[in-house]
Amino acid sequence: MTASQGPRQGPHGGEERRTSLLADLLAWRRRELPVGAEEEARLIGTLLRLKDEQLDSPDPEEWTEDLATELLTRAVPRHVVQTREDSMELVPALRQLFAFLQETGRWREDAPTPGAASLLLQSLEFPTLEAADDPTRRSFSTNVLGYGLERGVDLHDAEELAAYMRWYTTRSDEDRVALAELGTLARISDAYDRETALEVLRAEPPSRAEQASWPWFIPEIGEGRSGDDPLLEEDPDPELYRRNGLLRAAEAILDVVGEGCRVTDSGALGRAETVRVSELLGLPAGARSMWHRPEIAGAWVALLDGGWLALGARRVTALAGPVPFRPFSEDPSAFAEWGHAVLTALLLGRHARAGGEGGFRGLPETLAALVSACVDGGVDLPVAQVIHEADHKSLEDLVLVRRDLDDLVRCGLLEGDGSHIEGSAAVLTAVLTLLAERRGQI
Repeated sequence: MTASQGPRQGPHGGEERRTSLLADLLAWRRRELPVGAEEEARLIGTLLRLKDEQLDSPDPEEWTEDLATELLTRAVPRHVVQTREDSMELVPALRQLFAFLQETGRWREDAPTPGAASLLLQSLEFPTLEAADDPTRRSFSTNVLGYGLERGVDLHDAEELAAYMRWYTTRSDEDRVALAELGTLARISDAYDRETALEVLRAEPPSRAEQASWPWFIPEIGEGRSGDDPLLEEDPDPELYRRNGLLRAAEAILDVVGEGCRVTDSGALGRAETVRVSELLGLPAGARSMWHRPEIAGAWVALLDGGWLALGARRVTALAGPVPFRPFSEDPSAFAEWGHAVLTALLLGRHARAGGEGGFRGLPETLAALVSACVDGGVDLPVAQVIHEADHKSLEDLVLVRRDLDDLVRCGLLEGDGSHIEGSAAVLTAVLTLLAERRGQI
């Protein structure tokens, strides 16, 4: 079972609590299961990390019916590459965690009673397997990689992964679509053969990606542009700032916060305020918290990083910030100046943070991809149809960069549809400011 590293939702971080609890759990479990306790603990650790990062629930001792259901039937299928046999171990592993919490006195009073928790897990056994078998619940990559895992591919082995991805890229368009959407092929006769794929890979010349100084999956910036065509000829049109999704969210947040409002323990807008911002942005209702709205969370963090919001004791206050906000209808140029400052604050904040804390994971390749996305009509990144020149490290670079850009699409900084991602001249000015900051020129 392989879990992908997902974005951390909110400024909480539950890694220390998970590590401590898992150590105690492992010692407790070894008394009854001397062999296999470590593997079980690793599976439970994966579940706890997904609960933290995808469900905004960092406390490993916090459990409700909704959390357990969403974890097993939604978060795991989408973010974990697993075989069907793996999925059959999920409920038993969670049952052992619940038993440990109850026996050691860590079961919360507001959690379901032990009897109710047992019935809940029993009722989740079939839905968990059903969700694991449903390709629509899985992501593009988990469908593709899951097919390989089912056929013996060791996803942690660089050569095996490269051989499998090369085989995948040589399939017909119809087969690649079927693998991505369904995790299977239409004809059994075309099934993946591990030994044959490894032989083909070993017979090929060494990878060109090893010598590449520019990321292999990003076109050289300016390909097809004339030599006297600079990236930015003049200041971007203020209209580009007005249309930017992240800036629209930032404006809505400032409008709702007004002179100040209450925030949650995790430093987020309350549910009522989140609903109001969502309504202003035309987003559907039903989010458990603001951290489950990347369209709002990204702008919220940027406003905090840039000094337009200040968090106090359970309250947030709006500030003038380094560049005061002015509505576009009153002064387009002032709005553009404010917008540039907010976009720059977002990028600088993500550059400064670690990948697991909401920062960029794919540096420096992500910066190259950002520039490329903002020129020449955008950038087309491979999703899983990876060219065979890519070695294991290059595949990893692609995955990390894609996650970074996907995060920026979700928060509204960029626009994207599938593998095609576009920025704008407004975004490019912020990216160039970040690059200048990296070089120590500002």
